[in-house]
Amino acid sequence: MKAPLKFGVVGCETVSLRGLIPHLAQDDIADRVQLTALCDPISDRVEHAAHEYGVPHAFSSFDDFLERGDVDAITIASPIGLHFEQGMKALNAGKHVHFNKTMSVTT
Repeated sequence: MKAPLKFGVVGCETVSLRGLIPHLAQDDIADRVQLTALCDPISDRVEHAAHEYGVPHAFSSFDDFLERGDVDAITIASPIGLHFEQGMKALNAGKHVHFNKTMSVTT
C-alpha cells in the first residue's frame, strides 16, 4: 500500500476552517491523505486550528512551513494577493500546489 500524501494548508481563516481543514482531517481519508501542517501569519489562529484538528505542525512563517512542515502538497487559501508568490515558493521547494480560487490578481 502506498504511503498517504502529506498535505498542508496555508491560511487558517473562514474558507479553511469551514471546509478545507475539517475535510482533510477526516478519519476516513487518513489512509490516503494526512493533514500534517498548517500555516497562518497569526500564530494564535494557526495554533488553535492545529490543536482543534490534531495537526502536528503549526507555522506562522511560510518559509518555515515549506522547510520544516513535512508536506508533499499544499493548498493555498491565503488572501488571493499572496497566491502567486506563495505558489512559486512552494513549487520551487518541490511541493505540489493547489490554489483555492484564483492564482493571481493580474495576468
